[in-house]
Order: sequence, then structure tokens, then C-alpha cells
Amino acid sequence: MGEIRNKDGLTEEEFLKQYKPSKYERPSVTVDMLILCMSRYLDNLKVLLIQRKNHPYINCWALAGGFVGIHESTYDAACRELQEETGAHIEFINLSGGVGIPYRPDQEGNDIMVIGEGVRQAFEDILVPAGMGDVKIFTEMGRYMLAPYGALVAKAIHVKHTYKEYIGLDACAANLMRPAMYGSYHHITVMGKEDAPCDHKYDITGGLCENNDKFAIDRMLPEINIGDLLFIHDAGAHGFAMGYNYNGKLRSAEVLLKEDGSTELIRRAETPADYFATFDFTGLFKNI
Repeated sequence: MGEIRNKDGLTEEEFLKQYKPSKYERPSVTVDMLILCMSRYLDNLKVLLIQRKNHPYINCWALAGGFVGIHESTYDAACRELQEETGAHIEFINLSGGVGIPYRPDQEGNDIMVIGEGVRQAFEDILVPAGMGDVKIFTEMGRYMLAPYGALVAKAIHVKHTYKEYIGLDACAANLMRPAMYGSYHHITVMGKEDAPCDHKYDITGGLCENNDKFAIDRMLPEINIGDLLFIHDAGAHGFAMGYNYNGKLRSAEVLLKEDGSTELIRRAETPADYFATFDFTGLFKNI
């Protein structure tokens, strides 16, 4: 059997060597290392709790949202076992996030009711019989609640014909970092050409001087012309919130689309004055 590695390519030994929490860091492990490292993680945590008898409370986090089997393991091992062997009282369990969304059109969305029922059933089967029915269950559903309801709208302002076809936008990774950082897929619609055939292959790029500043690579799309608007889907959770000013890029405006079809500017675009608001050692930027 080969080595087991997590999503970052780390073995258990490499992961544990790298994981050196500070005294302020909450106990947390990634979902694909949760079971792999649970026994060693729990052993260390038990020792810590026994040493800190004057702090008989502990709260458990697990980056495992959407995985009912992981929830069961978290309940059983990280909570019931800890309470039984150390006497620590578990106040709450934070299942964290992890409930994904269908980024691709052919993907099915998660049924949040099914996930919730699985969490409830595990709670009643494991914690309640162990006398832990007072434990609170928290979760963090930022991506699930927000990602599908925000989009980045950008204009095609450059085209380059070489060994590949490139379309340059007036947006960049400073507006939506995920594709550049993770290679994440975000669906793209060319506005006004929703029914046109996707018979052109493009790299859709931003304006940063970094070769990973791409929203899509080898993406089949309708023919794109200068001035076309591209609607980049599912940017509501990790779009503006991860924005930054690298290369002097200014954050874009945010517009709220209301149910009646009207719009409202809820955040104005940044200006050069905003960019230099906290930096001026010459007095030259006062009149920007």
C-alpha cells in the first residue's frame, strides 16, 4: 500500500511536523487528515486537558462540513472520547464549513436538508446517549450561503492571437483570486451570447504582471469581441473579500441586483485617493 497523502500532498508525518499551533490557535485539522491524524491528535489533546485540570472546558472544531461520516467520527472520537477520558466538558462543536456549491453547470448542488438530518441523527445516536445532549452544534456556511449569489462582471479589453487565443479583461486576480491561487473553476457566461455555440477556445486573463492571473484556461466559449461583458459566476463568497491592491489595482464597485430587477450601488469603486489614504510622506498626494 502506498503512502496516504492529503490534498496538499503531505504524509501524516509531514503534516504533523508542519502543524505547530500557537497558544492562541484553535484545535483544527483538515477534513482529509481528520481521521488519519485523529488518534495522535487526541492523545496530545488528552494530555493537555489532564495537565490543565483547572480548565475543564473544551470546544471542538472540525473542517468537515457536508461529510456526515466525518461528523460521526468527530462526535464519537473528538468529543465523547475526550469527555470520558479527561472529564472535560464539551460546550460546543463547530463543524466549520466545507459544504460546497456546484461550480460547474453539470454538477448537482448539496441538499442541505439531507446534510442537516445526518448531523442531527449522529448527534442523537452518539452524543445524547453519552449524556452530552447539552452540547451546542455550530457551523459556518459562508460559501454555501453567499458564493452563488455574487458574480464578477468584467469587460474584454484586449485580444492576443499567438499559439493560443487570449482575451484580456479589465478585472484581474485582485478582484477574484481563486482561479489564480487554486486553479479553481468559475463558470463564465459571455453576456448577450448565452445561446451562441461555444466553439472558440480561450485563455481568459487579467491585467496583473503574473502569469497565473487567469480566470480560465483553454475554456470553450462563444466568440468574444472587444467590449463584450463576461459574467464570472459564483464569486459571492471569495471575491471582494479576498481583494487586494497589488500592482496598484483599485477595488471595484459592488452593485446589488434586487428582486424587482432594479439595482443599487452598495459599495463605490476605490479611487487613487483611497489607495494613498494611509501613505503620504511627501505631501504630494493630498490633492489626488
